[in-house]
Amino acid sequence: MDAARQRLDEWKARMESHAADLAAANEELASVKATYQDPNGVVTITVDSSGNLTDLVLSTRVQRQAPEETARQIKDALAAAKRQAAQLTSEVAARRFGADSPTTKALTDYARSGLDPEES
Repeated sequence: MDAARQRLDEWKARMESHAADLAAANEELASVKATYQDPNGVVTITVDSSGNLTDLVLSTRVQRQAPEETARQIKDALAAAKRQAAQLTSEVAARRFGADSPTTKALTDYARSGLDPEES
């Protein structure tokens, strides 16, 4: 009976440690932000760890260019910021769970799911 109780206590300790690791990783992932500014400094985009747009800043130079150019800059900047966020998410997961862990793979796959196939 004592051996069984000891195994249960060890299992419980591992599960509590894993839960604490998950909570810490979740907190760190929640703070991941990626910001990209286009080379001309016209468009600056920030996304969260999931690639969701959190901020878009346009310089006054947008008034001196064609709307199509601004649209292209926004799309390009968004794609670049999403790639950065996916990379940061992957780095956090690898640091927390190990580069080869299933958790890291799942988080990395999710972070890259919003990218165009040729970008991931």
